[in-house]
Amino acid sequence: MFSANDLHLKAQKLREHAQSAEALALYEQALVEYITDQDTEGIVRVLLEKDITYQHLYLFTKQYIYLELSATTLQMAEHMMHVNSEALDGELQALVVFHVAQLTEAMNESAEAIQIYEEALEYIPEESALRANMLSHLAVSEWNNQDTEKASAHFTEAHEMLEKLSADLDDTTRTIWLTGSLLRQAIAMKKSDPEKSLQYMKVAEELLESEEKFPIRWFQLQELREELAG
Repeated sequence: MFSANDLHLKAQKLREHAQSAEALALYEQALVEYITDQDTEGIVRVLLEKDITYQHLYLFTKQYIYLELSATTLQMAEHMMHVNSEALDGELQALVVFHVAQLTEAMNESAEAIQIYEEALEYIPEESALRANMLSHLAVSEWNNQDTEKASAHFTEAHEMLEKLSADLDDTTRTIWLTGSLLRQAIAMKKSDPEKSLQYMKVAEELLESEEKFPIRWFQLQELREELAG
């Protein structure tokens, strides 16, 4: 019989390779084991990764129900955080708030998302890859909220921070986070400055080795390419 951690790791690998349905099935099994073990941190981490999986399914299908499933999952994660805050470190609490901000932006509520991102960033005051990732997402909401100057500054800060800290990251994590930041900026700029959007997209494409290794980023890249070509 597999442990909660074993099931969790297997689910992560499936999610990263865009095998979303299979990942969700294993996350459910991991969740049951974490509940049996009364492992609050494990429960919250699985809920957050289920949220990511639903977000991926929304990316692939554009079916709004996946955002609703994401919202339900995050409500559970928020509840666990509020009633068990002493069992969760600041970074994990920041991640819960960060995921809520991402969902809020996905629902096109940029002004509210900005406030939630700023709350999440308060948990992570020091330079880190996680803070850089948060700043990149914050920049998307700022751009969509017409504050392009602040958004551009945060995109630049995020890119520079990830480059500075790249030696501390494994190659896969570095590629996923840096290309994610580049593609977010490219997507944000696709209407206002398609030429610069294409430049950011090409930099991201150079970092991605193959569709097989990074299927989710590759999907985002190809979707953007089609939009720019159209």
